[in-house]
Amino acid sequence: MRFVIMLVPLLAVGLAYQYVSRQIAVSASGVGVPFAAPGEPVTLKPLEPMRPPVMLDGRELARLNGQSIADQTTRFNNRMEDVRNYGRNPAGWSRAPF
Repeated sequence: MRFVIMLVPLLAVGLAYQYVSRQIAVSASGVGVPFAAPGEPVTLKPLEPMRPPVMLDGRELARLNGQSIADQTTRFNNRMEDVRNYGRNPAGWSRAPF
């Protein structure tokens, strides 16, 4: 189901690209193309296929995971500190930190 939901916008973009490229090529839209003379056919390159994802080695993945864990821990500690400070002085806060 998720695949279908993701595929529909991609198909719509592809169809829109084809439609607009045809309209520009036949100049039926009335929109001038600044880089082509009137009446001159315009050729457009087809859309490039999506490139494969970047491959990461094991060391890079371990570094990224370690950085993510460190960031989550920092955010969690900061939140707990805010909750503690709110408990000590709730009047000093505009709203509760949670």
